[in-house]
Amino acid sequence: MDKTQKYWLVQCIGWGLFAVLNIYIYFLSEGFHLNVVISNVLLSAGGLAITHYYRAYLISNRWYELPTTELIFSVLVSNVLLAFAICIWQYLLVNVIHNHLETMTSFSMLFKPFIAAYIILLSWNLIYFTWSFIEKNRSQMIDRLQMQNDMQELELKSMRSNLQPHFIFNSLNSIRALVHEDPDAAREAVTKLSKILRTSISTKENSITLDEELKLVENYLHLEKIRFEERLQYELQIAVKTRDSLVPPMLIQNMVENAVKHGISLREEGGKITISTAVEPETIIIAIKNEGTINEENKLKGTGFGMSSSQKRLDHLYPNRSEITMREADGFVIVEIAIPNNIKPYEN
Repeated sequence: MDKTQKYWLVQCIGWGLFAVLNIYIYFLSEGFHLNVVISNVLLSAGGLAITHYYRAYLISNRWYELPTTELIFSVLVSNVLLAFAICIWQYLLVNVIHNHLETMTSFSMLFKPFIAAYIILLSWNLIYFTWSFIEKNRSQMIDRLQMQNDMQELELKSMRSNLQPHFIFNSLNSIRALVHEDPDAAREAVTKLSKILRTSISTKENSITLDEELKLVENYLHLEKIRFEERLQYELQIAVKTRDSLVPPMLIQNMVENAVKHGISLREEGGKITISTAVEPETIIIAIKNEGTINEENKLKGTGFGMSSSQKRLDHLYPNRSEITMREADGFVIVEIAIPNNIKPYEN
């Protein structure tokens, strides 16, 4: 049963019980009268219609987002108008169905029905907003659990992505070629590869410093440079103020890996990758720029885990405060990552 069906079920049951209770009270004191049944059924139908349109109004005006004090004040004021509407509807029903006119000659004749209607509407609001609050919390809990499950899957995919067999295979082949030519360089390459694998497997923190992340990136680029030689050039343009800033681990490395795989490796002449950072008042901008174009082939290869999953990861860590964009300009593909400055990512 969806939310709309639940709403109509509760509305019908609530106003139906209201009609039955009124009829029963009248039956105990005056006996059974068909006009009483009809008038109370129509009165309940009117109450249902009034509260339904009231609900539509508060939804369209986003009352759920109001501060608590402002919401309470709005409900109390609106209930005055709604209570008057119900009183007018009741007055018309009495005049038409019971076939006699009543003139509101005394304050009590108007005040008592108004107070009764006002109390009923306050009860309706209490039930409705309590129910909405419970449903909202339940929905948020489900979303949170789903997000946790998605993050676990993303972490597994991230590990697979960072440990792609082709990268390990190519790195080992490059190192093997160095063993006889340059043993010292081979040992250094093995050390860098082990650091990358260790970080991919063992990092459990949601954040590391930018300096730590860049060391990982440089290790990766060093290994790829063994394979691509002069076809791969890279440069770091890091703002001093950003070096101690916190970033999600492996995020920049994944973007650089995409730049090599979908950019540099597809160009016969290779190209250059530039990693730069800049500081805005509350944001760090990390840019990864490589020579190449955003063509359809690259898009097809680049979708899947890369950009979309990294954005999902940032959405989880920095809700509504991060963004990844990709654009092409002057023969370069530029990926920009915007994250809050020195704010530790959200932890469950």
